[in-house]
Amino acid sequence: MLFRSGTMGINDYDTFTGLTPLQQAALDGSTEKVVSLIDEGADLNQQANGDYAGKTAAMIAAGGGHVGVLKAMQRGPSLLDLQAADGGNPLQSAAVHGHVDVLDYLIERKVDLNLQDEDGWTALMFAVSVNNVNAVKKLLSAGASADVKNGEGDTAADLASGDKAEAKRIANILAGKEPLAPVAEIAA
Repeated sequence: MLFRSGTMGINDYDTFTGLTPLQQAALDGSTEKVVSLIDEGADLNQQANGDYAGKTAAMIAAGGGHVGVLKAMQRGPSLLDLQAADGGNPLQSAAVHGHVDVLDYLIERKVDLNLQDEDGWTALMFAVSVNNVNAVKKLLSAGASADVKNGEGDTAADLASGDKAEAKRIANILAGKEPLAPVAEIAA
């Protein structure tokens, strides 16, 4: 047994962080520790407490841009589509934080591109909200729908606003005024 941390069990929450050892390793991007904890029986579906309440290790890794950790988990799309208490998922975390390499991996694993959180937001909407042109193009090229409406009735195009050049470009992309390359050709 490799896991030893005083009286804390492998699926117990740290009193201060609210994270299990697996979730902490995912946050730290420690692929080796993640593999070790999985081998020892850590629960991949367990949701965190504290600042990361409701998030699984996969969501935490995606939000941190740790594609190596996600690859080490190798548990298929069902794990990667797993939603947090607020309905968020790893694809949305990667999109809002601009981790294009994580988006590539999740798209390759055929996750649900149109999964909505409790407010009806999709990964595409999150990418639009932070003006990430590459993430928007990747998601659209991979088949994400620009027609999905969130809880307030807005589509991704409705959320594309602002004076920044990126926002205007995203509005043009969503309006079909800019052609999309195959997902593998879009720069990271």
